[in-house]
Amino acid sequence: MTGKIRLSVDVSLTPREAFETRLDELSLALLDRGMKFASTSAGGKILEGDTEVGTVQEYAPSERISFLWSPKTWEKETSKISITFAANDGGSTVTIEHQHWDKVLRDEKGELLGWFAGEVVAPLLRLDAEPLGRLDHG
Repeated sequence: MTGKIRLSVDVSLTPREAFETRLDELSLALLDRGMKFASTSAGGKILEGDTEVGTVQEYAPSERISFLWSPKTWEKETSKISITFAANDGGSTVTIEHQHWDKVLRDEKGELLGWFAGEVVAPLLRLDAEPLGRLDHG
């Protein structure tokens, strides 16, 4: 089985603006969840407390950032997370792809599909049901 999650969003920013904004927002969101970037450049670390859970593999401003991901709650398996930034007609398409997440989470009998429905699809639908004015980014 090849487990891969891929989500994308089209934004009205240039790839460089989207890259910079995405990293700022990701850093803040990780802080809210007890994690932090020790550095966003290649070789940089993502920490949960004192434990390294991610290592920046690629860092190409305006194009891509990727991480080798090995959260401490998972066994010795790792996966790869890539975020890419591509120009489109009205701005950029930002895509996040998580490769080999089935190997890390050890999917059995569709459990990952249930996780995807509960943790990704349902919150997205809930967000779409909220009036835009109620979104608060701090």
